[in-house]
Amino acid sequence: MLRRRWIVLVCLLAALVASGCGTRRAATPDVATPRAPAPRHAEFFPTAGVRFRAPQNWRTQAGTAPLVATVASGQAIVAVWRYPRTEILPTTKTALRQARVRLMRQARKRDAHLRVVGSRVSKVDHQPAIELVAQEVVAGQIRLVRSTHVFGHGAEIVVDAYAPPATFPAVNQAVFAPLIASLRLAAPKAA
Repeated sequence: MLRRRWIVLVCLLAALVASGCGTRRAATPDVATPRAPAPRHAEFFPTAGVRFRAPQNWRTQAGTAPLVATVASGQAIVAVWRYPRTEILPTTKTALRQARVRLMRQARKRDAHLRVVGSRVSKVDHQPAIELVAQEVVAGQIRLVRSTHVFGHGAEIVVDAYAPPATFPAVNQAVFAPLIASLRLAAPKAA
């Protein structure tokens, strides 16, 4: 009887050792690094008059006005906003340059540590646009931010795309720039 218990105990111990139970830690998943983008699919928000293409493997979530939507993976985030405007929207080069100066001034008021890396006047979906790239402090963390302001259809559509400085160049090229290039604007539809 004692011998049988001893054999059972030895067999159980051998099985535990063979299974590697508790001998190795599972690798912790990396949730901070953005995923390499999968093929893009269309995201449409008719009540905001906004459409864009986002990577299928990034999380897209509709927002509550003025936030249209967010697209995120790891610490890289795109926030799309729609601000209705009643004033005359800038369309000429002079008006856009003046608006760009005002945007930089407002951004510096919000963040005293802001460092503008670049800015330009451009077009997105045939609409006048201003783009600022800056190093900012977001929620206490240093981030590079590409903020694109598009004026059309009675609104200012703002696409804020930000990531940690180390990952920003790759994410900007692979995700942010293509998303902004795919942006299509229309008059908002009633809910």
